[in-house]
Amino acid sequence: MRMRRRSAGSILTLLLVLSFSACSNPSYDDDATTGQPATPSPHPPTPTPAAPASPTPVPAPTPATPTSLPATPTPATFPTPTPGPAPTSTPATFPTSTPATLPTPTPDPAQRDQDGDGFSPAAGDCDDGDAAIHPGADERCDGVDNDCDGTVDEHDAIDASTWYADVDGDGYGSALEAAVACSAPEGYVDDATDCDDGDPAINPGTVWYADQDGDGDGDPETTVTQCGAPAGYVLSPGDCDDGDPQLNSGTVWYVDDDTDGYGTDEEVQVSCDAPAGGGALVAGDCDDADATVHPGATEVCDGIDQDCDGVADAGACDALYFDGGDRVTVPSSSGLDASTALTMEAWFKFTEDPYAWTHSRAYLIDRVYSYRLWYSPTGDGYSIPDQFFCDLWDWMGVYTQHEYWETDTWYHIACVWDGTIATVYVNGIEEDSVTVQRTLNQVANDVTLGYGYEADTGFIGLVDEVRLWNVPRTEEEIRAGVCVPEEDPAGLLARWTSTPTGPQTIEDASGHGHAGTLGTSSAVEDSDPSWSPEAPECDDMEWCDGIDNDGDGLIDDEDAPLVDAGTWYLDADGDGWGDSSTALASCAPVEQRVNRGGDCDDSDPAIHPGMPEIEDGIDNDCDGRVDETGTLHFDGAGDYVYIGDDASVDITGPITMEAWVYAEDPDNDEPILAKEYSSGRQQYWFGVFYGHFGLLIGNGSGWGLNARGSGNVPANTWTHLASVWTGTTWYNYQDGVLVGSGSYTTSPPSTSEPLTIGINSSYDYTAYRGYLSDVRLWNVARSGAQIAGQRCALTDTSGLVGRWFLDDGAGQVAVDASGSGNDGRLGSTADADDRDPTWNDEPPFCRQ
Repeated sequence: MRMRRRSAGSILTLLLVLSFSACSNPSYDDDATTGQPATPSPHPPTPTPAAPASPTPVPAPTPATPTSLPATPTPATFPTPTPGPAPTSTPATFPTSTPATLPTPTPDPAQRDQDGDGFSPAAGDCDDGDAAIHPGADERCDGVDNDCDGTVDEHDAIDASTWYADVDGDGYGSALEAAVACSAPEGYVDDATDCDDGDPAINPGTVWYADQDGDGDGDPETTVTQCGAPAGYVLSPGDCDDGDPQLNSGTVWYVDDDTDGYGTDEEVQVSCDAPAGGGALVAGDCDDADATVHPGATEVCDGIDQDCDGVADAGACDALYFDGGDRVTVPSSSGLDASTALTMEAWFKFTEDPYAWTHSRAYLIDRVYSYRLWYSPTGDGYSIPDQFFCDLWDWMGVYTQHEYWETDTWYHIACVWDGTIATVYVNGIEEDSVTVQRTLNQVANDVTLGYGYEADTGFIGLVDEVRLWNVPRTEEEIRAGVCVPEEDPAGLLARWTSTPTGPQTIEDASGHGHAGTLGTSSAVEDSDPSWSPEAPECDDMEWCDGIDNDGDGLIDDEDAPLVDAGTWYLDADGDGWGDSSTALASCAPVEQRVNRGGDCDDSDPAIHPGMPEIEDGIDNDCDGRVDETGTLHFDGAGDYVYIGDDASVDITGPITMEAWVYAEDPDNDEPILAKEYSSGRQQYWFGVFYGHFGLLIGNGSGWGLNARGSGNVPANTWTHLASVWTGTTWYNYQDGVLVGSGSYTTSPPSTSEPLTIGINSSYDYTAYRGYLSDVRLWNVARSGAQIAGQRCALTDTSGLVGRWFLDDGAGQVAVDASGSGNDGRLGSTADADDRDPTWNDEPPFCRQ
């Protein structure tokens, strides 16, 4: 039972009263209960306040020994005093002596525990009117200091709540940081479900959107609401196409007026959907009005920057096209001089049939009065048609012996002069060389490409990689640099690569500053060549020379194809002609193979190209015709058969020349076989000469032997003519009969002049008129008996190097039946032209 505590003052007062009563009243009247006063003490007691209105009677104390107080007094029981005014009483009458005066005690409220909670205000009760409030009471969250510690609603209140930090202020707190308090501390909430208290956008109420294309924007129609991000979901709902990562709310669109997929950055829109009128996702279009112009477009060699990289024609112009009147002008410089040695190189391609050109010269390189590299389409009395000339100005130098130039085919040509020998190469193969001892002129003239100093000397076609050197390049060096030029080679003066460095400028890749100008000035003009995207076709060129030319570790036959490999055909019947379907390329001869194809029956040695056609129902000569007859007719105005130069026809010793002749105008100078040139390069000549016939033999400076006065050649009659030189004596035979002879002992020089039928190899005004058949060339001196007995059919072919029946009947080829491979070409081109003799049905004498 909880006891009410009394204050110390109340107890003291009670003890004093009891002591005073015991001392003053040692005994009580037996009538004490009657209310009569006892005999008064000489010392009246201090008045005692009246008892309450209905006091419980207090029994008289047991008398004590007068001389002492009780050892253990038993306190009287008093009712709990009720505060209020003391009751009025009649004081007892005392003796007249004046008693001592004692102070009246005043009750102390602080000592009272009025709410009975065991604590008075003096004992710390901060609210003595509420028994639930006192020291040690349980603190509650009620705005009251329940435990009287001076703090209201502290965190240890029995009904305090747990609060969670809401750092990001999204109304959701983190369970990782909690506080207990009656009310939420600042920045705390009563929710602990936030999974990312650093991001106000992420909480249990967050809506996530499916992002299938992974572009960071989700589909607004596919959602999940939760705190953490589900796999494949994002916060942004701005995707208009969740299957295309390029399309989302952050997509940047550019104006694309030409709808080529590339826009300009002049107008930009950021949105998921394309702007009205269309847009592009990529900027950088440098011409939004042309759909062929945009970044990534293929650059075309046309002066326009198709790929928008800031450079027009970059990487697209690999050659220059010349139309016959165009040129490139390279300003004169001493750096272009070459006095004691020279090499000129160029890649070229005829884009139209060169044999149909009407002008006589076409220049690749020209420095007037010094050096030139040019082509002769038709000849002009000084040049040979269909040849390139390495011209050292005052002397014609050396020219190619190439039999036929294909249209739309790239060729590499090089002219080398070492101060003594001039040599010309085609595709790295030597074609001819001559002795030239001189010093080149040094002139302060421009160098032009594609055109010469004379009028009407323009090249028609593509030109690239024109190079000029002041040193003689070796064959090995030429081959090594055909496709990939050396880095900073010695002696290179200029290298024009046909790469534009400006609208009117061609680069000099040598680094010596000899850039060229298109046309004759920096202005656009008719004489400007145009850029072409074509490049020479020269990848991995290899030659039969025992050298790894292209650097791939393979040599000659190990590394096909080869530029100069021979083609070998299986010859099953041993007639010297092989089956064309069995072709095999090889640098060296192959066993049981020959280097001539075209045998139409490789099981019969009597059937092959060049065999005479007989009436037996068989194609004896493999020309596709059976039992044909006919001859070749020459018009006397320039028709000819071009055979070219070959070691087999470069005859410097005994020689025999024969032909069946049907001359329509024998009273002129009319060559039948000729290998000669007018400037000291004569070798041999055979033909009709002002009603007679005979031969010429050169001596190195002109014609040493002129034996053209024999016989009398009739007009319009088949006649067999033959001329022989034994090395010491010459003979002329007409229809097998000797009609002239003489002595001559000087051998002709070796020359590179082409062999021709029907015209001088210098292509001047002399030309045969009439029919020709069975023209023969031998490198031996045939006897009179052999000539007379074998005018139609040959029984001995030893020394035969050329036999042209001229009865092929069609096409541009006059087949050589000798087996030497010296087939002829009709006229100046592979196609029909006005220099072609004509096939006809006039039968030769031997078939009549």
